[in-house]
Amino acid sequence: MHVALFLAFIFICLAFAISILLWFKNQHIENSKKAELLALARQVSHDLRSPLSALNHISAEALGLMAEERLILRNAANRINDIANSLAKRIPGEGTPSGDRALLMLSAVLDSIVSDVRIRLRDRMQIEVQANLEESYGLFSEADETQIKSEILQFTNTAIASMNASAGKILVSAQSDGQENRIVISAARGKEVISSSTWRFAKAQPPDWFLSDLKVAPGSFFVSVDDDQTIHQIWARRLAAEVKAEAGIRHFAFSSLREFENWYRELKKSFSDSGFAKRPPLLFMMDQEFTGQELTGLDLIERLGIASMSVLVTSRVEDADVQARSAGLSVKMLPKLFAAWLPLKMEIPAEQMQTVVIDDDPLVHMTWKMTAAAKGRQVHCFSDFESFKLTQQIFSRDLPIYIDVTLADGVRGEDVAEKIFAMGFLNINLATGHDPAEIQAPPCVARIVGKIPTFN
Repeated sequence: MHVALFLAFIFICLAFAISILLWFKNQHIENSKKAELLALARQVSHDLRSPLSALNHISAEALGLMAEERLILRNAANRINDIANSLAKRIPGEGTPSGDRALLMLSAVLDSIVSDVRIRLRDRMQIEVQANLEESYGLFSEADETQIKSEILQFTNTAIASMNASAGKILVSAQSDGQENRIVISAARGKEVISSSTWRFAKAQPPDWFLSDLKVAPGSFFVSVDDDQTIHQIWARRLAAEVKAEAGIRHFAFSSLREFENWYRELKKSFSDSGFAKRPPLLFMMDQEFTGQELTGLDLIERLGIASMSVLVTSRVEDADVQARSAGLSVKMLPKLFAAWLPLKMEIPAEQMQTVVIDDDPLVHMTWKMTAAAKGRQVHCFSDFESFKLTQQIFSRDLPIYIDVTLADGVRGEDVAEKIFAMGFLNINLATGHDPAEIQAPPCVARIVGKIPTFN
């Protein structure tokens, strides 16, 4: 990535957002102009979330950058975040706590608190304020947001005052032990922790709309639909870094709803001969609002009937109307700011939870069974083809089968593989302790592996 170009884009965003904030300070704006500015502020606050999410991801992963460059990225991310939160608070109905107990997403509460503290410390740049939000993803508690913010801000003000004019650091984080959630704040001067405090809350279940994790099946088409390129880059980087290449995940990116709709209809048509049910697993990560497009993400999800395969990735997760419509369609939502921290998990198809091994060595059977137990898998071991043949009807034709190349009585694994392929099995592998290059595998063999148990 070209850091200079990315930072140039960031500063343009900052300048634009700051200009909106200055407009709000003018108390003589006409009502019509004020309505336009409110709409513009809402859009700017929304649009800042995508580059911010990208910055959070990049600053955490940018090991190749110099320390000074990483610091610039982190500070830019902090500044964008503060402005986005400040804008949200100035929009009626957004960003303002009610003062009543409510179900709170702790990561969002902390994000807002840290922005408030940074804004108050504008004239004390030697004090660094950081939020560790990665561990707080998915933590919810019922609490009074106004009270929490008041207590935490009071604590931080006292801590800052104790630092006098010296440099220092304030770190805010949220953690969970499975039973309760905790907000932990510490203030340090150099390596010395001068004060710390912990707020404890009963752990609550996430709301129905919240996406706790994302399961991606092997061979999936992972489709991101967003008019901001930074979100596509986040998904591309995460898939490349966190999903094994052999999983065969393909990433498709669209910035236009119409472009995506045309592609999807062509995809359905391309599978019409074999039946659309035979398509690869599909996963659509859909934004809600698109600049210059009247259609919304939920509009298209409903029109195409793809709710069961879709996730709404939006900064509008707290919008009651968006929540209600998502719930009506049974579509989960992901706060756009936290796209970089959503847990990604490989979803193992049911047929791959079971494995068949054909080998005449009892020690090999024992090794496979021990490894399978440790990985939560099931393995069925057979000494020869005939014993497998007796029970083959109970197995899915897609489950992986591993056949020893050299079986008892001179039987070759290659010959067994062809017999099993003729039964309709498709995921056939040969296992050998010798050099795989010495084996002439028939076309039905997917790959040749060693004797160490392998679960794909």
